[in-house]
Amino acid sequence: MRALPVPIDFTHRVFATIARHRMLHAGDRVGVGVSGGSDSVALLRLLRELSEQMGIQLVVLHFNHCLRGMDSEQDEHFVAALAGHHDLPFLSGREDVAAVARAKRWNLEDAARRLRYGFFRSLMSEGRVNRVAVAHTSDDQAETVLARLLRGTGPSGLAAIYPVKGRIVRPLIEVRRAELREYLEALGQPWREDATNHDPARLRSRLRHRILPILEGELQPAIVSHLGRLAGMARQDEAFWGALIGAQIALLLRRDPDRLSIRCADLLVGALPPGVEFPREAQSAVAQRMVRGIVEELRGDCRQWTADHVERVVELATDGSSGSRLQLPGVLVERSFDWLHFFPGRAGNRKARGRASAAVVGLFARCRARKSW
Repeated sequence: MRALPVPIDFTHRVFATIARHRMLHAGDRVGVGVSGGSDSVALLRLLRELSEQMGIQLVVLHFNHCLRGMDSEQDEHFVAALAGHHDLPFLSGREDVAAVARAKRWNLEDAARRLRYGFFRSLMSEGRVNRVAVAHTSDDQAETVLARLLRGTGPSGLAAIYPVKGRIVRPLIEVRRAELREYLEALGQPWREDATNHDPARLRSRLRHRILPILEGELQPAIVSHLGRLAGMARQDEAFWGALIGAQIALLLRRDPDRLSIRCADLLVGALPPGVEFPREAQSAVAQRMVRGIVEELRGDCRQWTADHVERVVELATDGSSGSRLQLPGVLVERSFDWLHFFPGRAGNRKARGRASAAVVGLFARCRARKSW
């Protein structure tokens, strides 16, 4: 591939994104997730250019999903050779993603993501890297917002891909995919093409190759930047809500070894100053986010929880009778007089039944003692 002049301001833009979001710091040992595709290869080359200036060390990471036979093996060999060419350490992991997806009944794409990020987390927990940079672009951001809109999402879903999520950072989140390919062509740097990215059976592929080009070419040339701006505003709103609901939960939630509990009234309106009332819609927004916050604390995430699940918990707090229960994904919710109790998984169901039985036995014993039965 013939080398061309590299745009002077390109690396400066990526550096500005890193600085603005405080992604990386001098002394960091940064794992760079490299699949072999154009985006991740460009990420590695850009960080290689910036590493001395930023005072960071790079480690090339590759996760083999074992989904494409010999192509997957060749991707791994390509990335290992690329790391060697730039004198960088190379760490790889692999998993039969399809087999895991079948065994756990996960969506294939979701299984691939979970296992890949599990590999990254294991390296961070072992101290082999302390940050991981991945190659999501502004195009990925736009595709994610559209995909979530089509599947049905609330305001939190519009936040889409975060530039920084824990110790995962995305230095290319403000760069277009086409710019990265131009950058690689200017360097004379080859990359690997993944044929599954063109599979029309995948929603993201249809959005990337059919829908977004129509929106951009015929309706709104700035659609990618508009969707990225929408995601940014949603993240700002989520940051506000996260701080508000976190403070409310810290104040109002009771934590026992086997359950989390909250008064129904506190779930529905939160802790408000005397004389302050929320409009009904605002109360609903607080209650729904309180439920999600409690479930996240109990389970670690809200996966498989839909708006309907959340609304059923709110209805239990509003109109449910004592003793009523809801068995929802990974959580049992039980109303006891003016309280809601949240138990983990189905184990909570057994514990709740055990407590209920113990309460009945205790009441029976007290009645006998008083000869009032």
